[in-house]
Amino acid sequence: MQKKETAIEVKVGALVLFSTALLVAFVIILGDFSFDKGTMIYVDFDNVGGLKPGADVAISGIKAGKVQRLEFMGGAPDEELGRNLMVRAHVMLEPSMSKAVRRDSAFYITTQGVLGEKYIEILTLDMNAEPVAVGDQLRGVDPPRMELLMARLDDIANELADLMGNEDIPVGDLIRNTNSLMENANGILTTNRDNIDSIISNVETVSGDAVEIAEAAKTGIGDGSEIRTSLVNVRNLTNRLNNEIGPITRKLNRTLDNAESVSVTVKEITTNKQPAIEGAIDNLYATSANAKTISDDVKVTTDAIRAGRGTIGGLVTDQEIYDDLKEMLRELKRRPWKIIWKE
Repeated sequence: MQKKETAIEVKVGALVLFSTALLVAFVIILGDFSFDKGTMIYVDFDNVGGLKPGADVAISGIKAGKVQRLEFMGGAPDEELGRNLMVRAHVMLEPSMSKAVRRDSAFYITTQGVLGEKYIEILTLDMNAEPVAVGDQLRGVDPPRMELLMARLDDIANELADLMGNEDIPVGDLIRNTNSLMENANGILTTNRDNIDSIISNVETVSGDAVEIAEAAKTGIGDGSEIRTSLVNVRNLTNRLNNEIGPITRKLNRTLDNAESVSVTVKEITTNKQPAIEGAIDNLYATSANAKTISDDVKVTTDAIRAGRGTIGGLVTDQEIYDDLKEMLRELKRRPWKIIWKE
């Protein structure tokens, strides 16, 4: 009897354990619990528009995390971020999905379907931007508030009603004038339909010609490699000219400086000395005249010598005297003592 009761208790205990385990499994599955450590970021909104803690966070429609907490900040100023904080959403991103979120990603609060639950949709446009890190504080996009929109539309409708009921503003005349303007415009378009068609045809022709000209220019120019090569050559030539002209310019500047110094020196020397300079020039002129006279005299004397006139001319032109002098010198070389005594 006791063994039978023990068997029943074991079966009941096993059933309780199985039920508990099944309950825990359902809770984990339905609650979408994850044991992986995710990336916690903070997204600030002015108005969350009905977003609840535990709402999904999605990227391209695929679940990427959860809203763990909504913290009311009460408009506290944040000097580091440079804005006032109203509501801060604590968002936990799954490790595999956080790689697709960047610091410039947009966080929208939207709904699943027309009347579905609120969730956060993340839109990333530039995948080359800096990825988010744990603890980053980002700015979300506030959802449109329908009550404010309806209130604004109501104000606009009331203003239109007041405008229509105002006797000082001829709304009826304005409508009739607008109708007349539309009729005149319609008549003008109808009357000049052929001209308008011709204008449109001409525009199409001009567009076609422009395309042909562009194609011809592209064919003539090619891919632009020759033009780029020419520009590079011109640039290199310009650099070489700059390198070569630089030293020449410096030498020219030094030459001009030296010329200026010489000019200043000459000016200092000649200042108040004009009479002396004029006298020196006169002396030079007189000296050149005397030199010319002496040159003429020397020429006359030379001509006389060559003609054999005078003593020197006779000595120079008489061959016998030349031979005697030559013989005497030869004798003196052989017997130099004859200068002192004779034999």
